This record gives sequence, structure tokens and C-alpha cells, in this order.
Amino acid sequence: MDITYLPHYEGIEKLTIKDLDDAGIDLRSAAECDIVLAPNESCVIPLGVCIHIGSEDSGLGDNYGLYGMIAPRSGYGSLFLRLANTVGIIDAGYTGEIKAFVRNEGLLPITIDRGDRFCQIIFQPYLKGVKFNEVESLETTNREGSGFGDSGVK
Repeated sequence: MDITYLPHYEGIEKLTIKDLDDAGIDLRSAAECDIVLAPNESCVIPLGVCIHIGSEDSGLGDNYGLYGMIAPRSGYGSLFLRLANTVGIIDAGYTGEIKAFVRNEGLLPITIDRGDRFCQIIFQPYLKGVKFNEVESLETTNREGSGFGDSGVK
């Protein structure tokens, strides 16, 4: 995958894969200064990188591509730092700066220093070119319209 480091990323350690078995690649804050999020406060944090994921060379065949999913790292998650939009999706053709929209859902302020690894990107496959066939009704299934906890918790 092609990556570009933007000028405001200068002085920050470049992205690396720590272990081949790690699902996520840590992303770092490229904000101009350290950020302190008060409880219930949200902000957009620039990550200073542009990645062209592309789908042509995914190695998954013509029907599948890759996208990037942004998720918090567990250390910050345990402090109640959440992605404000619950998950960040980076489409295969997006080549702009990746940013994280985060929210402090805890009771104490959270500090994210410039260069901190506070979120990660995970690359996942998806089915390309889904086509819908409009029908009068759907076939009957065991589950049908049941949802939101209908399958139980145990």
C-alpha cells in the first residue's frame, strides 16, 4: 500500500507493524500540540498520513476488496476514549488525510500527546459491487424480523 506522511507528521515515528500476528497497525496523533479532552468532549485528531488502500491488488479476487477500519487502542479504550462515530471506515479509494473523531466518555480528562499511539487501523475484506434484486417479499427464515437481543445473551 502506498502511504504519504504529511508535513505536520514531521518528528513523529513512522508507522510500523510491531508483530506479523498483530491485526492492527498503530496510528499516532499528528495534532499540532497535546490534546486534553474533558469528560463528554469530542474532537477530530489529524493522524498526518494518507494511505491508498486500493482494491486492485488485494489478492482476494475480483469480487473482494480491502477497506481500513479505525478503532481505539485498548489502553485508551480502558480510559473511556471512544470513536465518536463508533467506527471509522476508510474506503479503498480514499487518499486524503486519515483523521480520528474521538470522544471522552469517562469521568476524568484524557490527554493525548502529539505522537501518542491512541488508535489503530485494521484492514478488512469486503464484497465489491453488491447488487440488489427487488422482490415482493423475502423468503422465510428461522430468525425473520427478530433482533436486538432476541437470540439471547447466554
